[in-house]
Amino acid sequence: MCGICGLVDFNRPIDAEAESLVRGICRDLAHRGPDSEGVQVLPHAVLGHRRLAVIDLSPAGHQPMANEDGTVWVVFNGEIYNHRELHDELAAAGHRFRSRSDTEVLLHGYEQWGLGGLLERLRGMFALALWDGHRRELCLARDRHGVKPLYYHRDGGRVVFSSEVRPLYTLAAPTPATLSPEALDFYLAFGFLPPDTCLVRGIGKLPPATALRITAGGTEQWRYWSLDEVVPDKSAAPGLAAAVDATLAESVRLRLESDVPLGSFLSGGIDSGLVTALTAPALDHPLHTITVGFTGQDRHDERSLARLVAQRYGTAHQEIGIGAEGLADLPRLLWLAGEPFADHSLLPTALVCRAARKGMTVALTGDGGDELFAGYYRVVATYWGGCVARWLPPSFCRAVGRLLPRAKTGPLRRLATVLAYAGTPLAELYTEAGAVFPGARRRSLYQPAWRARVGAGGVRQWVDPIVARLTRLSKADAYARLDLALRLPGDYLVKVDVASNACALECRSPFLDHKLTELSARIPMAAKLPGGRQKGLLRRLAADYLPPELLSARKQGFGGDIGTWLREAGPGLFARLGDFRVCGAGAPLDEAVVRELARAHFAGEADHGEQLWNLLCLELWWRLFIDRSLSPDSTLA
Repeated sequence: MCGICGLVDFNRPIDAEAESLVRGICRDLAHRGPDSEGVQVLPHAVLGHRRLAVIDLSPAGHQPMANEDGTVWVVFNGEIYNHRELHDELAAAGHRFRSRSDTEVLLHGYEQWGLGGLLERLRGMFALALWDGHRRELCLARDRHGVKPLYYHRDGGRVVFSSEVRPLYTLAAPTPATLSPEALDFYLAFGFLPPDTCLVRGIGKLPPATALRITAGGTEQWRYWSLDEVVPDKSAAPGLAAAVDATLAESVRLRLESDVPLGSFLSGGIDSGLVTALTAPALDHPLHTITVGFTGQDRHDERSLARLVAQRYGTAHQEIGIGAEGLADLPRLLWLAGEPFADHSLLPTALVCRAARKGMTVALTGDGGDELFAGYYRVVATYWGGCVARWLPPSFCRAVGRLLPRAKTGPLRRLATVLAYAGTPLAELYTEAGAVFPGARRRSLYQPAWRARVGAGGVRQWVDPIVARLTRLSKADAYARLDLALRLPGDYLVKVDVASNACALECRSPFLDHKLTELSARIPMAAKLPGGRQKGLLRRLAADYLPPELLSARKQGFGGDIGTWLREAGPGLFARLGDFRVCGAGAPLDEAVVRELARAHFAGEADHGEQLWNLLCLELWWRLFIDRSLSPDSTLA
């Protein structure tokens, strides 16, 4: 886990101002890599690196790192889990190594196979920048799922890149006029930004599985990996659980290499339980595990289930609790995120990362299991909706679904959801049923001038092209692929990156190995949901590893009840905020609409917790980066 940055100037040699800019970004990224700083000044490039030393702690692993003749330099954030295999292949081809680091494999791999050939062989999480002085080109690349972030800004012949977007605001100063109305609309819909677009225009966000080659004459961008051509194989049903078991076990094994203390998050769910079960026996000492619970919210507290797994595998287990007091950290976390971000599970994730960092530098997580193996109810409902749609017309399903009582939970609510999903086209389903603010309600938030700027396209410009590529898949499989393309890199991985880097903790996710992803993509949804049961295939596999109480437990969201949190802390908090800056002159939102949402929620007339949290995070970001009236050191306690 590190921070990378750099500046390339194709038109003139690097001067003191350019070097100072990169050194300043390095200081801004110090939380990502507290162990050392490296800055290398070259004739037309200056590269910066903040290191969290995990593999090869010696100075030989220091970055920026060069090849033998100094013509190619690299800065790199992440881990290459198959670096030993690649090292042996490159050594056999005649390359000489000076370190045990995975970073040096990138240099020799680039020399041997070129950028495309190198990226195809990498198995890991990474954001990297290669400066080829001989060809005078800058190459940027990001891992397949987008675990590691990378931003850039180009102004004529000068390019600046960074692991975080915030340092680039000095080059593209955020103002209301510089905001992308389309990206803002996406944020209001989902509570996070698209994985390929920044809210502030002029700053690029490299998409997952993408390489970018920049030269004086222009740019070339391409995807080096995609699941678009991978379709479920109905004949592959026999032996699926065994194949998943073997691939996951290999993925865990590859992620155990570390020269610093390694532990595991243990949520009480199947995914983190499996990772813990596969990790603990492989170590020669008790595995350190850690669990977070939600004080006063038994429905969201899985500490008792996590304890069963810890006892079964003899881990050195730690538990922490969180309540509404976790809100105090929100300004600093949004400062580190650099863009509006409204996944409220960021708060407990940050707390568990901070607690874990006291005993480990590397933490294994269960992230990705839900996306790969149908862990979300919205995918299960889409699957059942597809079954219903084989027998009943979509218009009939929608009509009956609307007539059913509007219960929050229970069989009628689930039936209404299934019928609605059966009768709704996929793109509409994803953008409406899955939205914090659905279309019409979202449009009502805007002041007239901004409503006109957003236009009619909204979030569909991101969803529709993906749906168009998934016509060979079932509706449920396509919904899951949408989550992999949008929600996983835009929301869940951003959350973990922000929370873990706030305290320089490296998180590794065995479920996000691309070989396991490809295997999952070949498994039909019916096989992932035997009997229509949520995450049924993974439950069958986990029966050999985990206590039965955990296998039969209902899935819990990791984040607590934000509506309850806001009712406890929100009235005073909203009163202290006073006028909403995001509703002021030239700003996008209508304050009367926002105030009415808050009034109804705090009066108990409706539950607008998710919507108010979305707006609160946007407001705090606005104060941090637009009018700069809020300090990241401020608290909301």
